[in-house]
Amino acid sequence: MDEYQYSSLSYATAIRVLVLRISKDAEDPSNPSLLFSLEEANLKEDPKYEALSYTWGETTYYDGFTYQWDSGPPRTYPIEIHGSGLLQITTNLSEFLQHLVQSASNGTSTRRIWADQICINQKDIEERNSQVAMMKKIYQSAWRTLIWLGKQDTDSLTVLNLLYAMATPEFNHNQELSGALLRDLQQRVKIVLHSESGTL
Repeated sequence: MDEYQYSSLSYATAIRVLVLRISKDAEDPSNPSLLFSLEEANLKEDPKYEALSYTWGETTYYDGFTYQWDSGPPRTYPIEIHGSGLLQITTNLSEFLQHLVQSASNGTSTRRIWADQICINQKDIEERNSQVAMMKKIYQSAWRTLIWLGKQDTDSLTVLNLLYAMATPEFNHNQELSGALLRDLQQRVKIVLHSESGTL
C-alpha cells in the first residue's frame, strides 16, 4: 500500500483528528478490528477530541542492568489510514494506540485523538510551523489531555509510589528542601524503595 497523502487544511483554525474505531467481540477480545481515519475539525466550532502528550522517540532502553542511550534511528511502525495509505509512527505512539485498543471494552467504541505526529503533515514545513504555533490552543480546546509515559516496566510502580509520597499538603514546590521537610521526604523515599524491594 502507498504512503498516506495529506490533504491541505481548509482554514487557519483547522486541525486533523485521528478517529480510531475499535470493535471487540466478547468471545474473542484478543482479536479486535481496528479502523483509523483522519478528519478535519475547526477549533472555532468546539470539536470534541482528546489531546495526547507523549514523547516521539526511543531515547533510552533498558538493557537489564541500566538505562542506555539509543542513538540509532527511531523505529517506526505502519498504520493504515482507512483506504488512503500508510503512515509510519514511532514505537511509543504505536504502544499508546495498542494500549487504547487493549483497554477498550467489548463492542464498538470510537476515540478521537489529536497526536501531533499523525495529525500534522510533518513533511509540510509551512503547515507544521502553523500548527506548532497553535499548540497551546489545541491542548486548551481538547476535552481532556492524555499523558502517555510509556509502557509499564519493573520500575513503574516504584516511581508512581514515590510521586504519591511526594504529593502531600505540606510539600511546597517553591520551598527549598531542607531540615525536617528534607528528612521527611527522604524517609518517604526510603519506605517506598524498601517496600518495593521487600526488605522493609
